[in-house]
Amino acid sequence: MPWYLGPGYDDVVPTTQIIGLALVASGGIAVLMLDLNSQRRYSQTAAAMMCGAIVHIIILVPMAMAFGAIGAAWALVLVSSSSPQSSSFCDGGTQAGD
Repeated sequence: MPWYLGPGYDDVVPTTQIIGLALVASGGIAVLMLDLNSQRRYSQTAAAMMCGAIVHIIILVPMAMAFGAIGAAWALVLVSSSSPQSSSFCDGGTQAGD
């Protein structure tokens, strides 16, 4: 970051490295969502996305308040790597394939 934003952005490097992990995880989640869409399970896709958003906010607020930007980045990684599981959490424990 500092090489193209300038010397004042040195502190943002660890945060962007953590967010990079979420990018990798979200690619896998996108493949799973495409699979649901190809099976015409649009409501399950929407439910998984909504539950992921709700779980993200629930995790994000305390993590960001306690640890700042690093905590917010880790909350993003946690939710991005567990979105399919959070959809089963929101619908009472049934899996998408049930």
